[in-house]
Order: sequence, then structure tokens, then C-alpha cells
Amino acid sequence: MRSAENEAELKALQEWTARLYEAGYAGTDWPAEFGGRDDRSAEHAIVVGEELARAQVPGVQSAGVLAAHALIHYGTDHQRRRHLPAIRAGRELWCQLFSEPGAGSDLASLRTRPCPRATPTGSPARRYGLLTATGRTTATCWPAPIRMRPSTRESARSSWTWPLRG
Repeated sequence: MRSAENEAELKALQEWTARLYEAGYAGTDWPAEFGGRDDRSAEHAIVVGEELARAQVPGVQSAGVLAAHALIHYGTDHQRRRHLPAIRAGRELWCQLFSEPGAGSDLASLRTRPCPRATPTGSPARRYGLLTATGRTTATCWPAPIRMRPSTRESARSSWTWPLRG
């Protein structure tokens, strides 16, 4: 799904996302305890995605899918309770931020690290770039770590959720 270009489009996409979840067409591969299905499988999500594409209607917001799976597998109970219902209802839209000079597509080369508290600019680490989500972001950020067990250089990254306020 592409980003909304204006507030009316944003509202329509959020309502569509909520309708997909309410009808059982989104989150089909989530565990039932988080709003998914008891008989969940990756195939359910693939079939639904193919059928939505065939009908030429938007699918579920892809960054929300990625965020939901990260939260399901690595998030704290608090993060799951806080974010998963909002993702399902279309109240939260998610984006990924990979913004660092010289990193290219190699996430293992990222240098950004969290610091104990946010700076006056709201950045939890040295500022390497600024992301705009749906064209309305002014980045007020508070880090909330999703802990991952490092086993290799590539998997040693931590993730944070930052509320983006416009």
C-alpha cells in the first residue's frame, strides 16, 4: 500500500485497514491471542494478499505488517498490548527508518546507538537523517527498545518505536 497523499486519503486507508481486520482478511497469520486465527499460517496471508490484488483494492499497510511481526516475536507484553490492537484497527501507521550516510543497504554497518535520554531535538542518538511519514512528520521521539538476542553481527541490532507527531 502506498502512503496517503492527504488527510482524506489517510482516513480512508485507516478505515480500510480496520475493515480488513474486522472481516478476518488481515492478521490471518497472527496468533489468536493477538487478534489472529487459531488455524493461522503464512499461506492464509499470501492468499488474502493475492485476492486483494486481484480485486485491485489496497492490501494491509506493509510496514504495519513488519512492525506487528516484530512485536509478536520480540516485543514486550506491554508493547504488544499497546500497539497490536492499534495496528489492527488502522489507528497506527508504521514506517521503517534506515537513514544513515554510508550504510547503503547493509544494516550491519549502521552506527546509530541509543543514549539514556532524548536530546532537546527529540533524537535518541546522533541525528543522521529525518524521515517523513505520509508527509506530516516533525519527529518527536522517545525510544522504546524491542530486545533481540544478538548471535551474529547482523542480528545484533536493537529496534525502537518512535511516535511521529505532525
